[in-house]
Amino acid sequence: MNLTPRLSAILLGISLMLSCVAPGRADSAPAAEVIDIGGRRELLLDDYLIARKTGLELKLHEPTAREIVMIRDKPWEGSGSDFETIFRDGEIIRMYYMGMELTSADGSKLRDNPGHPEPRNAVACYAESKDGMHWNYLQPDPIITRGKFDTQNNAFWDPVRKLYWCYIRDFHGPDGKPTTDTKTGIRDILFATSKDFRNWSEPRPLDYGDSPDEALYINGIRPYARAPHLFLGFPARYIDRPYSAAALRDLPDAGHRRARMKFSPRYGTVLTDSAFMTSRDGHTFHRWGEAFIRPGPERRDGWVYGDGFVAIGLLETPAGDSTAEPELSLYTHGDHWKGPTRLRRNTIRIDGFVSLHAKRSPGEWVSKPLRFTGSHLSLNFATSAAGSIRVELQDQSGQPLSGHSLAECDELFGDTIDRTVSWRDRTDLSALAGNPIRLRMVLSDADLYSLKFEE
Repeated sequence: MNLTPRLSAILLGISLMLSCVAPGRADSAPAAEVIDIGGRRELLLDDYLIARKTGLELKLHEPTAREIVMIRDKPWEGSGSDFETIFRDGEIIRMYYMGMELTSADGSKLRDNPGHPEPRNAVACYAESKDGMHWNYLQPDPIITRGKFDTQNNAFWDPVRKLYWCYIRDFHGPDGKPTTDTKTGIRDILFATSKDFRNWSEPRPLDYGDSPDEALYINGIRPYARAPHLFLGFPARYIDRPYSAAALRDLPDAGHRRARMKFSPRYGTVLTDSAFMTSRDGHTFHRWGEAFIRPGPERRDGWVYGDGFVAIGLLETPAGDSTAEPELSLYTHGDHWKGPTRLRRNTIRIDGFVSLHAKRSPGEWVSKPLRFTGSHLSLNFATSAAGSIRVELQDQSGQPLSGHSLAECDELFGDTIDRTVSWRDRTDLSALAGNPIRLRMVLSDADLYSLKFEE
């Protein structure tokens, strides 16, 4: 079977088995490292490109909840259907998900599946499919054995680094070391890499820098299609709140919550939502402290353990208004424990996870030295009617380049994912390609999401 690496990542899937700065000129820094961004798209997710900024902040944006796209009410789907993987395969969209029973409708009975619903020892197997429906194991032995494989672990091909990656669920103790104690251990995420999808490195934990230690359930990590050098992750946060009869009484369906707590207190006290994290190396992640998707309004059967899990897979979809630019759809499941579970579509602006945000009072940022390819600069941005963005190109020492100063820049305003920057109606930057430059941008009542030098 002859498969491309991208198709291999899909069809040779893992079968998851249960068993702030002064305005204007930058400091003169001739020895500063030049970042070669070529013609790749850079999202304003972090300070990677930013030498200094003032009057601006990096702002996390939440998706907008849309319609229910699937109600899972078949006997085999149970009250715990979840862990979706969604992707385009030619002209169709495929979705794989897990069906599982949790509790009966009245909460009097635990799931029909034998045994207590706690993580079991498990392995990741190597399988292939020619049609996406019928699967064959390619070797009898497991390819990864360390980790807990009872949820949604995922593997994919990385076209930039020419590696397969796998992100795996595990537990660590208060000392940060791996533990098999799933009751007191903290839920964690490991990663492993492979060149051939058969032989994998020893799984290691992710590095979150100075982010606090939190219990993380699934991870949802994938390269971002429009900028595949960037990994985006949507981990579920597992929040086991101290028991409070008064607080739990006021959450939806208190009766069922109390009933399932007889099997395990955490079935009522645990709540979940989703976070957002990004990485430029697949190992070190910047994780936002605020929720990316909250549990939302207190709907019937909502605010439960299992809400807010983000399916693996972002889809570019048409906007509701056919004259508007497309958007990204991502999918979350909810209404666990009683069934039927529901899958909801959410939308977010293309590249719109984080922006460099300015209030009405102007702010500005100056980039680190950059080298690019291409002939013009395109921005993804949104302003108010009174807001604006202006761009200056500087030499490496921070001096404005002739013809590309802030005063010569044609003011940008509007709301678009692709607008070319011009200076007195001139856009051609091909004479500057390959030379170190700095970007200086002044923003007012505006959000800048991404930038790209293009042909």
